[in-house]
Amino acid sequence: ARGNTRTGKDVLYVPAVPLGLAQGEILKQNLARIGLRVEIEAFPAPALFGKLSTRGEPFDIGWIGWLGTRPDGFFLNFLFDGRTIGQTGFGNYSYFNSREYNRLLENASRLPVGSERNRTYGRLDVDISRNAAPGIPYAYDNTFTLVSRRSGCVIVNPDLDLAAVCLR
Repeated sequence: ARGNTRTGKDVLYVPAVPLGLAQGEILKQNLARIGLRVEIEAFPAPALFGKLSTRGEPFDIGWIGWLGTRPDGFFLNFLFDGRTIGQTGFGNYSYFNSREYNRLLENASRLPVGSERNRTYGRLDVDISRNAAPGIPYAYDNTFTLVSRRSGCVIVNPDLDLAAVCLR
């Protein structure tokens, strides 16, 4: 933060579930190391996302978890395309709205599914994270795991490749 902590106090909105509360406490402890005092406010999920999508809501950091898989690029467009702000179901909770990145996201979304599209979104993900930073990814914990008496090994695989789980 190099002295740019303003008042040094931040409000963190988390879901009122054990995982959200635990991760909020970890973030609070980590940010205390750089002089930030984090106040955690927890809400049931529907209320949390309603608050996160309300312009002017008094939070500094919002916890957003995601379950399920989506086509490539979906997350970037959903979270950072400024043209969706205010639309029903929008997910641009940071209210990030950049004419340049909106154009780049639109161009990437028009590419046919495949390697070029994946590379374009990959470069755009790095560019947005490095140069604009409207959001901070911290983990990818959406992984299917199959464990049973018939499995001879445990394979953590986001695509759940049943051939790889060593069925007996």
